[in-house]
Amino acid sequence: MTGMRFVSILLLALASAPSLHAAQPAPAGHVIIMGQLTLKPGREADFRTLIAEMGARTRREDHGNLRYDFYTATPMQGGATTWVFVEEWQDQASALAHQKWAGPLVTSEWRALSDSMEFKRLELVNLPAP
Repeated sequence: MTGMRFVSILLLALASAPSLHAAQPAPAGHVIIMGQLTLKPGREADFRTLIAEMGARTRREDHGNLRYDFYTATPMQGGATTWVFVEEWQDQASALAHQKWAGPLVTSEWRALSDSMEFKRLELVNLPAP
């Protein structure tokens, strides 16, 4: 499966998940970030510990966080597991406040644990009703 096709299928699955309230699009001004990374061999336990700590800090300190979810995606044809995360913020200010402390961890610790990382800002595509 090509990378772009994988991401398209993943986004479709995320968009249809019951916890997302797919029938109600995110209000204007929400910031949704998606990232995907491939970890270096043998680094999964370290990454799980780090994201657990970051998730706890996000819930404790960051105001305006609406979603902070991590997923693993294993290719059906074999290959490296990809980690995917989606975070949603009520506005740009809350996303930037989070980035002040989380950004340095991502650029140092995440980078040390991963072979590749990519981040994207998601924008909802409003499709016409059938």
